[in-house]
This record gives sequence, structure tokens and C-alpha cells, in this order.
Amino acid sequence: MDSYNRRGKEDEQQQVFTNIEKSNIVLAIFSKRYSESDRCLNELVKMEELTKEGKLVVIPVFYNVKTNEVRRLQGEFGIHFADSLKRFSMEPMMVQSWEEALNFITKRSIGLSLERHINEFAPVAAIVKEVTRLLPSSRRMTRRRRLGIGEVFIRALTATFLFALFISPMRRTPDVNFLKIGNLLVGFPFLVVVLHKILC
Repeated sequence: MDSYNRRGKEDEQQQVFTNIEKSNIVLAIFSKRYSESDRCLNELVKMEELTKEGKLVVIPVFYNVKTNEVRRLQGEFGIHFADSLKRFSMEPMMVQSWEEALNFITKRSIGLSLERHINEFAPVAAIVKEVTRLLPSSRRMTRRRRLGIGEVFIRALTATFLFALFISPMRRTPDVNFLKIGNLLVGFPFLVVVLHKILC
């Protein structure tokens, strides 16, 4: 997204740093070509710095790259990282900070890997679940009693019945018949139950 900005490279990088500083949780999404970008590596250094200060939680996400290749700097990820080291060999302090940040972020927590999932929708759900778990508000929510499937169905059925009884006649639609209302009364609560099962 940042590559579409028309500002200078340094301004873009600073804006990303600012956004990281404003965040509580950050996803570090590692791909095979992640390590060829000095900007990505600099952002990782910023994440490490804020994490050590206790201001940030970083979730490593390994996208189409093996976890061990990133952690051990092997495979295609390792090759690109070696190329970056050559390009910036005149800046040993920066290169060292990259190595330390990679080591700190990737080995500090388990992270999420696309390799473990059947399709690409599963890791998205895993990311949402992990972020939700880490959010302060979610901890309060987990203390509340969770509704059972039966309770969800009854509440959805009641809401649908009230809609059919009061709201639908107000629309004065001539094509509304008992069959359509019956389908609504049965179908909508089942849909709510399925969504509740998936999302909760």
C-alpha cells in the first residue's frame, strides 16, 4: 500500500513507523521475498524496539514460506537476506540490527503459518482469532457467559417472528405470503446459528 504514495522514501518509512507506534498489535507477515526489502527489515527493527519497551505485541505470520527458513535464514528467504547484506555491507550497524530483529521476532513466539492450513481462508480466521485473544476488550468479553446454540436459535427466531408480525405488514408489499414468511422464520435463525458457530 505504501508504494502507491507519492511522497519520498524517507517520508513513507517515517509514516509507517508512526503507524507502528500508534498500534498495540502488529502483524509481521514474512514471505519469501520479505528479506530483500530494506524497508521491511527496518520496520521489523522498529517492531522489536517497541516490543522490548512493552508497547507492542508482534504476531509473526509466515506466508508461503517455511517457518524454519525464516528463523534459520535458509532457502529463498535466506538467499534474499544474503543479497541484502551485500547491498548494505557498508552499514554494518544496520545489518546487525536486522539480524537481531529477525532473531527476536521470529523465535520469541510461535507465530502463524500458512503451511498448517488447507486453504488461505483458514489463516485469516487464525489471525483474527489470535488478535481478538490479545485485545484487552476480548479478555473482558471472555468472562461473560457464552450463549448456547439453542439460546441463539430462540433469540433469532423471536426476532424474525417480531419482524414478520410487525415490520413486514408496514411495508405493504403484496407479494409477501405465508410461504415466504415461513421460509424466513426457519431459514434466518438457522443462518444466525451457523454464523454464531463460525464466528464465536
